[in-house]
Amino acid sequence: MQPLTVLSLHFDDGVLSCGGQIWETATAGGAVRVITLFAGAAPRPVPPFAEVQHRMWGDPPLPTALRRAEDHAAYCRLGCPDVHHLPIPDAVYRLSGSGTARYGSEDAIFGPVHAEEQGAPPVLAELIRPLVLP
Repeated sequence: MQPLTVLSLHFDDGVLSCGGQIWETATAGGAVRVITLFAGAAPRPVPPFAEVQHRMWGDPPLPTALRRAEDHAAYCRLGCPDVHHLPIPDAVYRLSGSGTARYGSEDAIFGPVHAEEQGAPPVLAELIRPLVLP
């Protein structure tokens, strides 16, 4: 059986999108690895739009740590404990060079990529490359 590497952009994306394939591969004895790309810690203080998100989530004290733990637990339930969380924070936490939020609203999240992130794909590729199963 070929190994399976799942790239999950955010917490729970892989579970929700590929959960059946992960479970089938793992229970058949295949190697499965999940890489969650945007799983880095939130800055302190968090940007205002992130505060709004936290309130909608019930204002947990350490939301990123909580989400990492939930993410790992979900994959373990599918038989895949090999989970890697990359250090890049999710969009609501990313700050510009001037310290302001790069994505400070829902419109910004679903709009164009921030100018300071135009070079992000090669950086992501370099972080992912050593983790992809052969």
